[in-house]
Amino acid sequence: MKKILLLALIILLLPPVAWAKEPGVMELTGTMYGIFYSNETRFDQKMFRYEGRYFFGTVNYDGALSNGTPITIDGISDSGYELRWLSGRGNVYAGLGYRYLNDNSQLKSVYGYQRESHYYYFPLGVDFSRQYNNNGFFEATVEYDLFITGKQISHLSDVSAQYNDVTSWQHSGYGLTRFMQGFGELMSQMLIAQPILV
Repeated sequence: MKKILLLALIILLLPPVAWAKEPGVMELTGTMYGIFYSNETRFDQKMFRYEGRYFFGTVNYDGALSNGTPITIDGISDSGYELRWLSGRGNVYAGLGYRYLNDNSQLKSVYGYQRESHYYYFPLGVDFSRQYNNNGFFEATVEYDLFITGKQISHLSDVSAQYNDVTSWQHSGYGLTRFMQGFGELMSQMLIAQPILV
C-alpha cells in the first residue's frame, strides 16, 4: 500500500528559541519563526521525504570587539532556509541536510556587519506517532544532526573599506532537535501546529 502525505502550511504556536555560543567569544539568543513544507511517500515499511523550511526573527548579540571591548547588539535581523532529504524504515530515518543563515547586524550598530553561514549535516532520527480517529494525528521526533562541514562568510567590509571579507571553515559540531507536532484536517487542507526546541 502506498501512502503520500503532503504538508504545506505550518503554524508555530510556540516559536523556537535560537541560541548559539562560542565560549569566551560571543553568545546569540533570540526567537525565530517560519514556514515549513514536507512531501512524504510511504509504502510497506519504507519512507521517503523531502522538506523545506524558511525562518526569520531577531537575535541579541553579546560579545566583544577585536580589541577586547565588550559589545552588546539587540534586535539583529536573522533569516535563512533549510533543505532536507530523508529516507527510513519503520520509525527510524536518516538523510542529508543543508542550512543557510544570514545574520545582519550592520543596521543596528556601527560595528555590525553581515555574516552568512552554510552548514551541511546528516540528520539521524526516530519518529513516534499516533493517529486519533480520521482527522487527528500526533507525532514526536528526536533527532541528532551529525555535522559534515560549514562555511562562514563575514562581510567585514560593511564596517570599513579597510577590512577584507573573511571566509572561514567549520569542521566540527552537532545538533540535537526535539519536536512535537499535531495535525488536524480543516477544509480539506492539513494544518500543523509545531513547537520546535533546539
